[in-house]
Amino acid sequence: MSEKKYISIAAACVGAIGVIICISSLINDNKRGSGGKHNAATTTIEAEETVDKDKRYNKEDIVVITNIDTVNSKVTVRKLEETAEIVLTYNGGTVVKSKYDNQLMMEQITVGEIARIGYVTGTHKLIELQEYGDAFENTMATRWMVDYDKKLITIGSDTYSYDDNIFIDSNGKGLDIREISGIDELTVRGIGNKVFSVTVTKGHGFVRLTNTENYVGGIIEIGDRLSTKIVEDMVLAAPEGVFNLTATINGVGGSKEIQVLRGQETVVSLGSFEQAVTRYGSVKLNVLPEDAEATLTVDGVEMDYTELLSIPYGTHTLKLTSNNYDAYTKQITVSSVYSTINVNMSGEDETSDSTTQTGTESGTGDNTTSEDETTGVSNPGGNNGLICITAPEGAKVYFDGAYMGVSPISIDKVEGEHTIIFKRDGYVTKSYTVDVSNDTEDMILSFPAMLEGE
Repeated sequence: MSEKKYISIAAACVGAIGVIICISSLINDNKRGSGGKHNAATTTIEAEETVDKDKRYNKEDIVVITNIDTVNSKVTVRKLEETAEIVLTYNGGTVVKSKYDNQLMMEQITVGEIARIGYVTGTHKLIELQEYGDAFENTMATRWMVDYDKKLITIGSDTYSYDDNIFIDSNGKGLDIREISGIDELTVRGIGNKVFSVTVTKGHGFVRLTNTENYVGGIIEIGDRLSTKIVEDMVLAAPEGVFNLTATINGVGGSKEIQVLRGQETVVSLGSFEQAVTRYGSVKLNVLPEDAEATLTVDGVEMDYTELLSIPYGTHTLKLTSNNYDAYTKQITVSSVYSTINVNMSGEDETSDSTTQTGTESGTGDNTTSEDETTGVSNPGGNNGLICITAPEGAKVYFDGAYMGVSPISIDKVEGEHTIIFKRDGYVTKSYTVDVSNDTEDMILSFPAMLEGE
């Protein structure tokens, strides 16, 4: 072989080696992220790896799940301290876990849950979702109340705070916290002593009574959750479900099974009852002082108050006579399965006379009411100020079931927690819970505009 051929072969080898070195250098530059051009996919992958080389996302948050769209594989979330929502996409590669690190399907996650998520900010791709281990969950909460001014929720004996960003869901619809009724059953979730999410697991509908003329002043019962006086043109917020509705006056009336659907109205004619029934309440009478040795009559019939009294539903005259104290007369209304009446015949402590009923309409199940408070209408000419309802305009207003007129309207203040219902033809009926203070200042209330019905 000639010297020129050797030189040519050597030059070709050197060239080939140079090409290999250049290609290798470009590959290494791409891996290090220096020197080359990158497409969007390459940048996204790099962003995912900026948190940790073992993680495929670049953002972590603690959020409330506000919607799950399994058809389009999308999850909507809200950061705990914000109202803005983020829509994330997921796929079969998304890791879904319980708080105990068990693998889950996305269908096993529920709206309202608090979760830790990992996602890619650029593409809004959800990489990981796990139930947040430090969150609490109180299911089937039925004994609860809200202080709207202080923004506190009390469940049983525990009190939690909330703010305006609280997420409230009822069958996929967002609610104002005042739209939750005291008869609703809730699932409450939060962290520490703060609530971030409320789900209405069992809500309420509305019962409208017709043909009430023979029952005005009597008692209406819906299951064991609601009991109140009957007035004309009455609309009540009632728990959803199937219940026995009973209407009685002086213990005589009728009963029928009804179904209450969430957000819908059930019409019941009291004139349609075919079978008369008599309802009795058990009354425990506590008489003080101990040396009273009184004789009790109820509507003129002598009864032994040392035993549990069985008295028909309705209004009755209770009279106690004693050789040691002045006679005592009291009008009582029996409207629940059990009630306790405390009487002090000495007159030294008049405030000790009270009636406590179980099974009346309230958020806790126990309620102490006077006769006027039971109907939800204060005494005419009262000096406790007014409740002025300015909006929505043109709606029928029901206060604890009693029709008050068309808004805007002003009614006498009645201290305590009450339900206000707005009803208008062609619009969705709405109810709100309000807490009325015991003072002489007028209370101005404005509620959202009503939505047209379907």
